Amino acid sequence: MSKSWRVISLVVLIAILLGAVCVGVGLVTGGEWDRIYSILDERYHVDMYVDYIGDVYTVIKDALVSPAAPGEPVSPAESAPAETAAPSPAP
Repeated sequence: MSKSWRVISLVVLIAILLGAVCVGVGLVTGGEWDRIYSILDERYHVDMYVDYIGDVYTVIKDALVSPAAPGEPVSPAESAPAETAAPSPAP
């Protein structure tokens, strides 16, 4: 099993390197980054993956930072809305 993961990792690494070389060649031959990115996003939906990773990160961060686990009661001090001072009447 270990050998198969090495092969899979090697194939992924080679694919990433080839992609980087292709982008580099595109930039060297006069391509603009915005055009290259728009083509990659149109074909491979890069923005969707970036948004998904951001959403997963937010959910994990909120789960780790939350004061109480789901289903546990929250103390009244934590759940009460913040009190604001009433505006003073005009003279």
